[in-house]
Amino acid sequence: VLFRSKPFQVWKHKNGDMYETIMLVNMDSERHGAYPPSVVYIRLKDLTTWCRPIMLWHDSFEFQEDA
Repeated sequence: VLFRSKPFQVWKHKNGDMYETIMLVNMDSERHGAYPPSVVYIRLKDLTTWCRPIMLWHDSFEFQEDA
């Protein structure tokens, strides 16, 4: 799985909210159906924690270089 993110990068969701990546998880899983490689991230306005499969990440997020 190719994913060009590191912890503590800021991304903008298509709904306009800003999020910060915290970590990548399940990267070494051999059972991707049960444990897909995923991104753990927080919404910056209220620090709510979320997790999304990496395969779906770029469908909703855009990297913010100046953040």
